[in-house]
Amino acid sequence: MNPFLGWLLYIFSGGPRVNITVSVPNEADLDIENHFERTTVTGVKGTIKVESYTAPLKIRDCEGMIAARTKAGEVEMENVVGTVSVRNATGSIRFSGSLFKGENWFGTQTGNIELELRCEQDLAVEASSRLGRITCTPELIDAHYEHGQHVGRIGSGAGKLILETKTGNIVLRL
Repeated sequence: MNPFLGWLLYIFSGGPRVNITVSVPNEADLDIENHFERTTVTGVKGTIKVESYTAPLKIRDCEGMIAARTKAGEVEMENVVGTVSVRNATGSIRFSGSLFKGENWFGTQTGNIELELRCEQDLAVEASSRLGRITCTPELIDAHYEHGQHVGRIGSGAGKLILETKTGNIVLRL
């Protein structure tokens, strides 16, 4: 890299940065806020709140009440079990795991939403996309379109799963 370009990048990036690793007990409540770098949370059980402004979020092997927010960046959740709420302005959302019977919400303004649900699930599903396709495999029980939403259920529908994107596709795999 050109040394001059390197200095310009350094000056306009906000200065020096550092990677921070925090170790917590396996059962802990977390509240993390980050502005510019990737945030990863692994192997925690509890109430987890992670917020980022311009960087991707990754949550892996976690369980509990989980809330993830980002303005610009991908959200990836792998092997997660719990009640989940994800809000994203620009970027995709990918989830694999199991959802509790409470209200679970995944929403992005611009980006795809992909969910792979494992184990037996019991959720009423509402999925909507203004400019994109909605695909459920296998098809939901009692599936139909209602007020611009793909509505159906998994199991008896005791919990709730809401999937919303304005510009993007939604893929739900069971």
